Amino acid sequence: MNDMKMNESLVFDACALVEQISKMTNIEAMQAKADFAAYLLNQAMEEGEKVEENRCSMD
Repeated sequence: MNDMKMNESLVFDACALVEQISKMTNIEAMQAKADFAAYLLNQAMEEGEKVEENRCSMD
Protein backbone atom coordinates (compact mmCIF):
# COMPACT_ATOMS: atom_id res chain seq x y z
CA MET A 1 0.00 0.00 0.00
CA ASN A 2 1.27 3.45 -0.90
CA ASP A 3 1.81 6.09 1.73
CA MET A 4 -0.47 9.07 1.40
CA LYS A 5 0.26 12.51 2.72
CA MET A 6 -2.63 14.17 4.50
CA ASN A 7 -3.13 17.50 6.15
CA GLU A 8 -2.30 16.52 9.72
CA SER A 9 -3.90 19.67 11.08
CA LEU A 10 -7.30 18.70 9.66
CA VAL A 11 -6.98 15.17 11.03
CA PHE A 12 -5.98 16.51 14.45
CA ASP A 13 -8.95 18.90 14.49
CA ALA A 14 -11.32 16.06 13.57
CA CYS A 15 -9.91 13.91 16.38
CA ALA A 16 -10.39 16.77 18.84
CA LEU A 17 -14.04 17.00 17.80
CA VAL A 18 -14.50 13.26 18.35
CA GLU A 19 -13.00 13.63 21.81
CA GLN A 20 -15.47 16.42 22.57
CA ILE A 21 -18.38 14.31 21.30
CA SER A 22 -17.50 11.52 23.71
CA LYS A 23 -18.23 13.88 26.62
CA MET A 24 -21.49 15.31 25.27
CA THR A 25 -25.12 14.41 25.88
CA ASN A 26 -26.97 16.71 23.44
CA ILE A 27 -27.65 14.56 20.38
CA GLU A 28 -28.11 17.49 18.00
CA ALA A 29 -24.83 19.08 19.05
CA MET A 30 -23.10 15.70 18.81
CA GLN A 31 -24.42 15.25 15.27
CA ALA A 32 -23.24 18.71 14.25
CA LYS A 33 -19.73 18.04 15.57
CA ALA A 34 -19.69 14.58 13.98
CA ASP A 35 -20.73 16.05 10.63
CA PHE A 36 -17.95 18.64 10.85
CA ALA A 37 -15.40 15.99 11.87
CA ALA A 38 -16.40 13.93 8.83
CA TYR A 39 -16.06 17.02 6.64
CA LEU A 40 -12.55 17.69 7.98
CA LEU A 41 -11.48 14.08 7.41
CA ASN A 42 -12.86 14.14 3.87
CA GLN A 43 -10.95 17.36 3.21
CA ALA A 44 -7.75 15.78 4.51
CA MET A 45 -8.28 12.73 2.28
CA GLU A 46 -9.04 14.85 -0.80
CA GLU A 47 -5.92 16.94 -0.25
CA GLY A 48 -3.92 13.76 0.21
CA GLU A 49 -5.28 12.31 -3.03
CA LYS A 50 -4.30 15.49 -4.89
CA VAL A 51 -0.77 15.27 -3.48
CA GLU A 52 -0.59 11.59 -4.42
CA GLU A 53 -1.84 12.29 -7.97
CA ASN A 54 0.70 15.07 -8.43
CA ARG A 55 3.48 12.85 -7.11
CA CYS A 56 2.50 10.00 -9.42
CA SER A 57 2.39 12.28 -12.46
CA MET A 58 5.96 13.38 -11.70
CA ASP A 59 7.29 9.80 -11.63
